[in-house]
Amino acid sequence: MLTHGARHVLLVCDGRPSVHPRATEACAALTAAAGNPARMPVTQVLCTEEYSPVKVTATGVWGERLINYTAVYGNRCRMSAATGPLFAF
Repeated sequence: MLTHGARHVLLVCDGRPSVHPRATEACAALTAAAGNPARMPVTQVLCTEEYSPVKVTATGVWGERLINYTAVYGNRCRMSAATGPLFAF
């Protein structure tokens, strides 16, 4: 289950249908990060210095590990740069 702000979506990466709008890309990114959103590579982009905090959470199971990730980014641009397609919904 992925959440940012008041929005949430279920991401399924085992081949079953997922309601995440970019499920294939999000699953590929998580696979590359061994299921750990904190290990996803940060994309180098220019973001404004606007402070509009975005809190995100990812809770679920990856393989046999429980994932419980929470982060706060300064704005949506910084969130997107750090998490790629994962919270793109």
